[in-house]
Amino acid sequence: MKRQLFNLLKVAASLGILTYLIVSSYHKHPEIFDQLQSEPKNWSLLIAAWVLLSVALMITFFRWYLLVRVLSLPFSLRDAFRLGFVGYFFNLISVGSVGGDLFKAFFLAREQPRRRTEAVTTVVVDRLVGLYGLLLIASMAITFSKVSQLGDHVRSLCQGTLILTAIASVALLMLLMGFGINGKLANRLCRVRRMGPFFKRLFLAVQTYRKHIPVLGQALLLTLCTHAIGAVAFFLIASSLPGETPSLATHFFIIPLGMVAGVIPLPMGALGAIEGALQFLYGQTGGNVAKGLVVTLVYRLITILIAMVGVGFYVRTRRDLNRVLKEARQVGSADD
Repeated sequence: MKRQLFNLLKVAASLGILTYLIVSSYHKHPEIFDQLQSEPKNWSLLIAAWVLLSVALMITFFRWYLLVRVLSLPFSLRDAFRLGFVGYFFNLISVGSVGGDLFKAFFLAREQPRRRTEAVTTVVVDRLVGLYGLLLIASMAITFSKVSQLGDHVRSLCQGTLILTAIASVALLMLLMGFGINGKLANRLCRVRRMGPFFKRLFLAVQTYRKHIPVLGQALLLTLCTHAIGAVAFFLIASSLPGETPSLATHFFIIPLGMVAGVIPLPMGALGAIEGALQFLYGQTGGNVAKGLVVTLVYRLITILIAMVGVGFYVRTRRDLNRVLKEARQVGSADD
């Protein structure tokens, strides 16, 4: 009951943030919404954005495939795409403890009963590589941007991102060199309430992949390509809609930085958090805040359309997927 109430509160928070952003933007800049309704849209650019976002998503599936195959687990590229699309679908609709990552980990572990630890490890590493790549490309964009010309809040955000990236880089380097994996500190972290299982899986992941650093490098390069494609897709969405559009270079700065808000534990892919972050960044970099919100909402719509592919995979193998989903829910309830 408590878990259901907590999930309901998270949904209410996301919808509340999104509603506030839409209402306030409409009152401050009604002309943007009027232009969107009355002026023509460039559907070719919207289709191109949909194609790019689809390609970026499939690159992440291939990245996971590499991380699984390097451990010599029997896993096909078709399996990576099938579970990847279903997991992506669950990430967008999930309001509880069962997200796409947990679902993929359970399904892969179920098919590898003798090597469940390695199976779960691949999902953990895939998520960490994706997050680190996002911080890295955001830091690269900050480094080559004229941050000094921006407002105090954006400069503080940029400084925080650079510091966080530096800390993550040092921590990653130390872990790959073997520091902190074993010993008293590691044992204490593994016993921390709630976070203990995460640290345990993290240390296991590092031990597993220390012998496969070139594959981690390939996975990181694929991640950087994914985020770069995402920035271009956002630029195409903005260009397809009426109103002034920030430059492509500006999008390479604001999109990775804004997508960092996706780590906030809000349901349905951090609904509301990403919209708020990108709306703010659009306004701080010379764009219109209402245009930034509309662009992000169109991006959401495109991701939902892409996620519908996961529905097809789910329907085709519904019996097995439901069984795994039930097991994942039981574990999620126990963790809560």
